[in-house]
Amino acid sequence: MKKLIIFALIALLLTSCAAETPAATPDPSGALSQQYKLGHDYASLVALLPYLHRPMSRADVEALLGKAYCKTPTTCFYPTDKVMLYCPDAYTLENGICKTANEELKAFELTWELIVYFSANDAGLASPDDTLIGVEFMPMQ
Repeated sequence: MKKLIIFALIALLLTSCAAETPAATPDPSGALSQQYKLGHDYASLVALLPYLHRPMSRADVEALLGKAYCKTPTTCFYPTDKVMLYCPDAYTLENGICKTANEELKAFELTWELIVYFSANDAGLASPDDTLIGVEFMPMQ
């Protein structure tokens, strides 16, 4: 019986300590955000991706990542410094050149970009209150 009471007290102590210890989460508006805004580096943008969530406002996205190039009020692009070389199918990449048995051409340079999609307001204009509805992270030409 004494062992059972000691075990119960240890279990209670461990669970209460775990409940009071909050998980450490980095401040997304801190160093990573500032690093991406200054250099548009791939590593900091990838580290910031978990902080993008629906229904985040456009103002909050811009506070985290900075201003973006927006082709439309609903589609914005955040570039990175990461470049990927790409060859069409049937070509192999060798030292920046796409090769087949009969042909060579320069490899395409693709830049990794984050595409952020926002809801459109009634007027169809960009607003700080627009909400994030989706993201894609992919290489773009």
